Amino acid sequence: MLVTGGAGGSIDFLEVPAKDELELQEVLRANPQLIPATDLDIDGDLLVVGRETRLASGSIDLLCLSKSGELVIIEFKTGPRIQTSGTRLLR
Repeated sequence: MLVTGGAGGSIDFLEVPAKDELELQEVLRANPQLIPATDLDIDGDLLVVGRETRLASGSIDLLCLSKSGELVIIEFKTGPRIQTSGTRLLR
């Protein structure tokens, strides 16, 4: 996904394959309004508070905070994996 600033503060984006997870992380870190918070039943945009945040079970791609104080974990998967992110977080 390529994201560019449009006229009047709008955002233009073109759907293209991302090089890797780091590119996806950077696009959403820089443009958190692209995260579909309403689809997650969260009001308003999310604030990205961490990237590659370390946990005892490993790292998570993006850690976000909602206006009401809810933590939202975002994991990107670009190909087949042996472990699912849910399994990794539950360990």
